[in-house]
Amino acid sequence: MKVVSDATPIISLAKLNLLGLLRILFGNVLLSRAVFDEVCSNPKYEAEASIVRKSNIIKIIVVENRQSVENLREAGLGIGESEAIVLADSLPNSLLLMDERKGRLIASSMNIKIIGTLGLLLHAKKMGHVQNIKPLLDMLMRENIRISKNLYDAMLAYAEE
Repeated sequence: MKVVSDATPIISLAKLNLLGLLRILFGNVLLSRAVFDEVCSNPKYEAEASIVRKSNIIKIIVVENRQSVENLREAGLGIGESEAIVLADSLPNSLLLMDERKGRLIASSMNIKIIGTLGLLLHAKKMGHVQNIKPLLDMLMRENIRISKNLYDAMLAYAEE
């Protein structure tokens, strides 16, 4: 299965020092050029960008279907989200890592399989690669990753923590 990621899951996993989970769970991860640039050119993600640049699991792909990207941009998505969706859509049986609600809704309407950062952490726990997700969720929230109280509570219930 090919795995394509948007910026937020990559940033979140880098903040948690868990980017290696992607190799364990999926092997390589594909990023569009716009997603890579979003992660690596923003000064507020300097530490995360360093981790991403050094990673040997990230493969950068140029998205060629510019019209589809522009159509998604016109629907209100950012360039990274748009390219990630178009890239995932171009790869049969792919999985899209995306957290942003609007992008997830659009990708879902295109029958693209999606998992978010929290779902990925839950999956990693169930597979025995992560012991507890509560400290990870708490760290993400301290790092200004938005997680609603309802989602936080639901994730802890799913994880039986």
